[in-house]
Amino acid sequence: MKKILLLGLALSLFSCSQEDQVSSSTTDKEVSTIDNATGYRSPYEYSSVHGLSISGAFDYNMVNNTRFVFEIVPYFGLGSYDGDPVSDVYWQQAGGAYGIGDPTSSYYAPNLTANGQKYGNFLPADRSILKAYQSKVIHAPLYYPVPVDNPAYSFAGFNFNFPGSVFQPNDAYFLQKSGKLFFMKFRVVDSSTNTTVAESMVKLSMPDYRSNNFAANWETIGREDSVFRDKLIFNRHSRELSIVI
Repeated sequence: MKKILLLGLALSLFSCSQEDQVSSSTTDKEVSTIDNATGYRSPYEYSSVHGLSISGAFDYNMVNNTRFVFEIVPYFGLGSYDGDPVSDVYWQQAGGAYGIGDPTSSYYAPNLTANGQKYGNFLPADRSILKAYQSKVIHAPLYYPVPVDNPAYSFAGFNFNFPGSVFQPNDAYFLQKSGKLFFMKFRVVDSSTNTTVAESMVKLSMPDYRSNNFAANWETIGREDSVFRDKLIFNRHSRELSIVI
């Protein structure tokens, strides 16, 4: 299973984001976010043990096929909805609730529970730079959708780096176990003049919340995200969380 983030021509980048997501029904362990009504195909699935999960090899493949330099900052957050936007994270077969929002808990994750809620908060990974016509691939191991560079929870050679000053061990644990890439900040630089051509934020593509078929498989959680102030929605079958477009 692969996730491909395509950075096309600089001018088309900011008018749309493209996501090529492929899921094989023969390898899915539980239920995947495959919505025929809206044409949405996601590589994520729900697992009562792992939360938001993936069923096979998972690649973040960033491709710059322009003459410009792209500076990219990816933003991650919790991507699996457990039914309550503010209480502890709960995985039924993993020993009960985890005190993600409780400062006295060994599972307390202060950055992921900012603003009094555990969904809709995002943590930036370190900036990646793609030079002209350059590609970069980050591989995620089985069951861990966000490979995190953290001594306690990382896998050598398979990591996103996060600023240590704002990233705590339990943030790493929950992102690696049930995290998702929600959006990216881009800066496009003309290296011949060292000037900024454009900069913006781009959300990953997902079903159109305004679609007539949308309500069949998706619903809101009654909260907004902390950056765009857009509705947070989840898939009733796979519990994948997304921001509306």
